[in-house]
Amino acid sequence: MNYDVVTTAVKKALRLNRAIQAHDSHWPTENSGPMYFTLPLNEDGGWGFYIKGHSTMIGSALSYVALRLLGEGPNDSNGAVTRARKWILDHGGAAGIPSWGKAYLA
Repeated sequence: MNYDVVTTAVKKALRLNRAIQAHDSHWPTENSGPMYFTLPLNEDGGWGFYIKGHSTMIGSALSYVALRLLGEGPNDSNGAVTRARKWILDHGGAAGIPSWGKAYLA
């Protein structure tokens, strides 16, 4: 792995997401989750594992980490990062996710 390989992969991923995103900025799908598409932030500040699912630690932790890795800060994305961090901490922290989720985080 080198910088050029990673840069090319990220550019391809961005192009794919732009191509499948609808004009009103959502990704239309019936099957969604952190392993498939971007989820909507729930009103309580967390993310579920499916589009209409309740907030879960794995959905919230993986989505939060993805946003942080993409450079989102506490005041970006209408405060989603701040709200998600609060949800994660209020519900025991990211250590509460299944072992396979911990492998992803590692």
